[in-house]
Amino acid sequence: MEDGSPSTVQDVFLSRLMQTDATECASTYNFANQMEEHREITTEKAKSILKNMVTAVNNLWVLMDGLHTAFLKKLPGGDLCRQKLSSDLEVIVKNLRLEFSELHSKHKSLASEFQIQRDLNAKNKADLERLKGELASTVKELEESNHKLATLKAERDAAKGVLPLLNVGSTHIPSDKIKDKQKDLQDMESTLKELLDQGSARLMELKSLHEERIRILQQLCDLQNTLKNLKCITSSHAFQLVRDQIEKSKAEVLEYQALYEKLQVEKDNLAWREREWYIKNDLADVFQRSVAVSDFRVADLRFEIQKKIEERYVIENKLKEEARGPGRKQIIAEFKSLVSSFPDEMGSMQIQLRKYKESASDIHSLRADVKSVSSILDRKVKECDVFSVRSAGQLAEIKRLLGVVQDLRESERDLKLILVMFRRESIDSRVVMDAREAEYRAWARVQSLKSSLDEHNLEHRVKTANEAEARSQQKLATAEAEIADMRQKLEDSKRQMCDLSDVLKSKNKQNENYMSEIESIGQAYDDMQTQNQHLLQQITERDDYNIKVVITKCYHLFCYSCIQKVAGSRHRKCPQCSTSFGANDVKSVYL
Repeated sequence: MEDGSPSTVQDVFLSRLMQTDATECASTYNFANQMEEHREITTEKAKSILKNMVTAVNNLWVLMDGLHTAFLKKLPGGDLCRQKLSSDLEVIVKNLRLEFSELHSKHKSLASEFQIQRDLNAKNKADLERLKGELASTVKELEESNHKLATLKAERDAAKGVLPLLNVGSTHIPSDKIKDKQKDLQDMESTLKELLDQGSARLMELKSLHEERIRILQQLCDLQNTLKNLKCITSSHAFQLVRDQIEKSKAEVLEYQALYEKLQVEKDNLAWREREWYIKNDLADVFQRSVAVSDFRVADLRFEIQKKIEERYVIENKLKEEARGPGRKQIIAEFKSLVSSFPDEMGSMQIQLRKYKESASDIHSLRADVKSVSSILDRKVKECDVFSVRSAGQLAEIKRLLGVVQDLRESERDLKLILVMFRRESIDSRVVMDAREAEYRAWARVQSLKSSLDEHNLEHRVKTANEAEARSQQKLATAEAEIADMRQKLEDSKRQMCDLSDVLKSKNKQNENYMSEIESIGQAYDDMQTQNQHLLQQITERDDYNIKVVITKCYHLFCYSCIQKVAGSRHRKCPQCSTSFGANDVKSVYL
């Protein structure tokens, strides 16, 4: 029994080892091959998915750059505030992209570390499989040695049972063979002990490798959890900085938008004030011109009236002088009645001219109003055209943004379908499946957050565009209402202008009639003046004929023509008494 006890223990150990480890070795070997194949397939699929995601992100960046350039082109280039806002936003976007690229590089480094850990795990698995194969070979050798040992024990037992019989039969067996067999048996027992020690050492190595594999798998799971944990990502310093910068940029965008709207309102108010100032200047210019024309006409009329008054004074003086002569009272009375009728006619003419001036000034003011209203109407029509073009551009931009949103949704739908297909096609262990599903959920969550952020930005832009369109539509409606009012005023002014033009035509006809009457009166006045001149000439001739001159030296009377000849000579002497006299000594006397 003492000899058989170690053999029974070895048999039990070998049987258990063959029942457990050998089958596990075969099954783990097959499972390891399947895992390697599935790992290669999944890595290729993951690489293709990552490439598609990177291309999608690049396309989104290119699209955002195109939207930014289009928005900058749509904006007017004269506002420094808008240029500063666009440059600040561009710097913020560049910083966000740099941080995103840093996160992407960190993700790449973590993925490379994950791949290194996977490679180490695969290497450890390969070493484990190699050790399992070596263990299987040692087990086979151990079985063979056990089989040989069993045969040797059987031979020894048989030899022990035969030896007494041989001694009884007085047969002698040589002791050298027995010693050799015992020596071989001892050698086999020593080799068996060595093999048992080697197997226990290999078993300890396998246990340590299994523990190391478990530890590496735990580290791998921890790394995957850290990669997939959204809380860890959101609580990271870079993510917090990016979120703070996004909030700050949003606040700055809202502030600059409010400032832009305020500046736009101030600009509109200044434009209206400038237009009112231009209209007032035009009206003032028209009024000044009309006042200058009326002043010029008034000055002409005053000059003519002054001239007529002077002529009247001359005529009155001549009439007074003529009134001294006999036989002219009737002519003088006619002249006085004619001269007295002149002020009444001039007053009536001045009243009519004043009325004509007032009507002419009203017509000029109405013409100026019509011109100003027509210019305002043209400006309003141009503004309506500009608003309509701007609203059409904004509608086109909204449609294009909606198309972009639709494309992004379709791409998200395609990615979800690819993810579902990949989940259906993947055949792996439960732990790997859970890890991959968690990874895919995290990626889907990231993509959904990105798409929701893009949709939020697009919705915000669409909202702002809609608000701008509503404001433009409101302004367009107010402009159309103002245009309708201006058109109504223009029609009223046109009707008034037609009425005033009719009145002006009638006044022009009356003016022509009055002018013809004035011309006839002036012709009659010229005829009367020529007649008056003729009569005055006759009077002067009679006066010259009736004038007597007296020489104050001797007081002799002579006719004017007789004394004029003597006064023209050098030696002035009285024809009657020959008294010399000077030029001042001759005085006229009316008899």
